Amino acid sequence: GTLPAPDQRRSVILASADQSVAVGLYSPDATAYGSWDFGAAQKTTKINVMAVRRSGIRAGVTQRFVSYVAVGSIPEVVAALRLARRQH
Repeated sequence: GTLPAPDQRRSVILASADQSVAVGLYSPDATAYGSWDFGAAQKTTKINVMAVRRSGIRAGVTQRFVSYVAVGSIPEVVAALRLARRQH
């Protein structure tokens, strides 16, 4: 694959070449977002959201991690991620 995009603080949105279909991620718990292109042979690109585990967590304690995934046209994905951000 190609080198990953540097981790970034803003949500990642990927779109088809003609920009008719897009997917994006948002998490209020995110510390960084990233993407990885596996190359033309595999025709696959992934996006991810990362969060740093909070200190002081003991074994057996449940953690909550919220993520939103939006799929649609670029304007629909942007609007959905903005809405998710405003609601959190």
